[in-house]
Amino acid sequence: MIMHSFQRKIHLSDTDATGVIYFAKMQNIALEAFEDYLSSVSLDLSNIIREQKFLFPVVHVDANYMEPIFVGNKVEARLNLKKVGISSFTLFTEIHKNQSIVGTVQITHVTIDFASKKSVNIPNDLKRHLQKLS
Repeated sequence: MIMHSFQRKIHLSDTDATGVIYFAKMQNIALEAFEDYLSSVSLDLSNIIREQKFLFPVVHVDANYMEPIFVGNKVEARLNLKKVGISSFTLFTEIHKNQSIVGTVQITHVTIDFASKKSVNIPNDLKRHLQKLS
């Protein structure tokens, strides 16, 4: 299975008062991995948004936390395509710490037209790059 790997350190701002990752931050890491992948295949997210072509908001998130992640830990997010449809796609990210899975995040996006906010087909260029992750 082809995947995209993204590494990052856990910062104090990622954690709650106990120094353990705040639950929503693991979802942020998954989204950062997706943004990093788009950049690596020369799809500039800021251009897509600035040119008002289309958006792909999150419509569903499912996350599992297997072990605590603490401030200072280095994690690796391994991004894969779970499913691609006509107007939506689902990405699955495993969060690894020291070679063991400490969490998973599954995020579903729907592709919408910037102006009308109605769902549209996933643009071919994006779909082609997404399919490389499967």
